[in-house]
Amino acid sequence: MYRYLLIGVLTLSTTINLLAQKFYTDETSFRSPLDIPLVLSGTFGELRSNHFHSGIDIKTQGKEGLKVYAVEDGYVSRIKLSHWGYGKAVYITHPNGYTSVYGHLSGLNAKIDAYIRKIQYQRESYQVEAFPSVKDLPVRKGEVIAYSGNTGGSGGPHLHFEIRETNNQWPMNPLLFGFKVNDHKNPVVRTLFAYPVSDEAQINKSQKPLKINLSYVGNDIYEADTVYASGRIGFAVNTYDNQDGASNKNGVFSIEMTVDGILYFYHDVDKFSFSETKYINKLIDYAYYKEHRSRLQKCFIEPSNRLKTYKRDLPNNGLISVQEGDRKKVNILIKDLAGNSSKVVIPVIGQHLSPEIFNDTLVTEYFVPYQTDTRFDLGNVTVDFQKYTFYEDDYLHINKIDDNTVAVHQDVIPLKKRYNISFDLSGIPPENRKHHFVAYKDKKGELKYISSSLKGDKLVGRPKRLGTYMLVQDFKAPEITPVNFVPDQWLSKQDRLVLKIDDELSGIKSYRGTINGKFILFEWDYKTGLIQYQFSDQRFPDKKHDLEVVVTDYAGNTKTYKTTFYRVYN
Repeated sequence: MYRYLLIGVLTLSTTINLLAQKFYTDETSFRSPLDIPLVLSGTFGELRSNHFHSGIDIKTQGKEGLKVYAVEDGYVSRIKLSHWGYGKAVYITHPNGYTSVYGHLSGLNAKIDAYIRKIQYQRESYQVEAFPSVKDLPVRKGEVIAYSGNTGGSGGPHLHFEIRETNNQWPMNPLLFGFKVNDHKNPVVRTLFAYPVSDEAQINKSQKPLKINLSYVGNDIYEADTVYASGRIGFAVNTYDNQDGASNKNGVFSIEMTVDGILYFYHDVDKFSFSETKYINKLIDYAYYKEHRSRLQKCFIEPSNRLKTYKRDLPNNGLISVQEGDRKKVNILIKDLAGNSSKVVIPVIGQHLSPEIFNDTLVTEYFVPYQTDTRFDLGNVTVDFQKYTFYEDDYLHINKIDDNTVAVHQDVIPLKKRYNISFDLSGIPPENRKHHFVAYKDKKGELKYISSSLKGDKLVGRPKRLGTYMLVQDFKAPEITPVNFVPDQWLSKQDRLVLKIDDELSGIKSYRGTINGKFILFEWDYKTGLIQYQFSDQRFPDKKHDLEVVVTDYAGNTKTYKTTFYRVYN
C-alpha cells in the first residue's frame, strides 16, 4: 500500500485563475480543415488503449472523399503512408511554431501524390515515410491538400486532425485554437468507485475497491450513497461527454475533486508528450478495464504515475485521510472544453468498521522488481523482463502448461514495454523452424501472431502484455483471389486491378506485384483484405500483360499468383 504525507492545502477559490484554460486564438488564425460543420467522434486526450488520443476525430457525414484544406500557410514536412495507424497522413509545418496533422486520408492532392508516389516506386513499397524540405511542397492556407477517408486503423470515415508544437512534437488540443464545435451537453457520469489505499483502510467494510451507487438528482448533479470509511481512500469515475449532433461517447476535458471546499485533485489534457502517454495505464484502473471494458479514471495519483497532465501541488495526491467521527463532503466536478459540467456529490463519514471483504495479497515465487532485469527459466521456455518493464514491483503467476504453452499471469497488470518469451527449437529440423511463430491466446482461444524472430535455435516472441502464449507451427500458404477480373480477360475499360489476399493463421507479412516483370504499386486495406492497383500509375506497351502477385506470411510461407490479362492504354 502507498504512504503519503499531507502537504499544504489550497482552497478552491485560489485555484480558479491557475486552472483557467489558455486559448491560442490571439496567436493563430487557423481555418477549419473541412468545409462542413465540425462534429466530433473523438476528442483530444480521450482515454485509448495505452495512449491518449492525440487529436480530434471529425465526422465526415459517413462519406469519404471530402476536400481537406491546409489550415494555414506552411510546407508539407512529413508524409507517411502505412497500412496501420493514421493510414495516409500529411504533416504541415507552419511559420507560427505549430504543425498540423491530417490522418486516415483516402487520397492526396496531385502535387503531394506525385511526390510520394515517386518515392514509393523508388523503394518498391507502399509503406513509406518522407520528410520534404521547406522548398519541396509549400502550401497556402485554404489549399486542398488531400481527401478524407478511412485508411489505416480507422473504424469508419472521418478525419483525424492534430495541432502539434513544432519544436517538440507535443500534440495540443485543437479546440484551443478557435475551431468551433457546437456543444451544449453536460458530461455523463456512469460509475463511481471508492478505493481503500492504506493498509488499514476500509470502505463500507471492504478492503477492496467498491462500487458506490449513484443517483441523478437533476441540475447535472449526481448524489452518491454515503461512504463509511477509515484510513486513506480515493475515488474513481467512469464518465463521457457528448457534443451536439452526435451520439458518440467522447472523452471529457477535466476532472477536479474538492474535499470540504479544498481542491485535492485536478487533471486535464491540453497537451502531452508521446513519451509519457503509456502512463495512462496508471491513470485508469487497468485491471477493471480489462475485465469490464470500461475505464475508471482515478482521482488520485499513484507514486509510479509520472504523467505531467496533473496539477501536482495538491494535498496528498488526491488521497483523503478519514478518521473516526469525520464528516466530509467530496465533490467531483467533470467538465468539457465548452464549459458544460456535471458534479458528483459524495458524503463521507469516518467510521471504523471491521472488514468483511478482504484484500487479496499475492505472493508467489515469481517476483519481478521493476528496477532489475529478471529471468525465469522453465525448461525449454524462458521469460525475460528488462528493468522498467513494469511500473512497480509485482508478483506473478507463471505456469508452463506444456512444452508449447506458457501462461504469464493474466493481462491485469499494465506494462511499459515489451518483454521476451523464448522457446527452444533445437528439437525441430532447421529447415522447419522458420515456419513457427509465437502467438497470444485470447480468452476465446483465438491465436494472434506477435512479433517473433529466430535467434540461433530459439524463437523469441516480444509480447506487450501479460497472458497465455503458444509456440505455433504454420505451413499453410496465404490465399490470393482475383476480385474484379478473371484470367485472360480484356480490362481496357477497368481503371484498376483488385485482388483479395488472406492468411488464416500467422497473417500477411508482405506482398508484391509486377506486370510484365515491372513493379506495380498495390495498396492493401487490411480491414477488407483487398489490394488495389490503379492502371493510371504507368503505361505498358502491347496489349498482352503478365500479372504476378507474391504474398508471404509471418511464418515464411509464400503464395504466388500468375495470370494474363489484356489491356490497351489510350
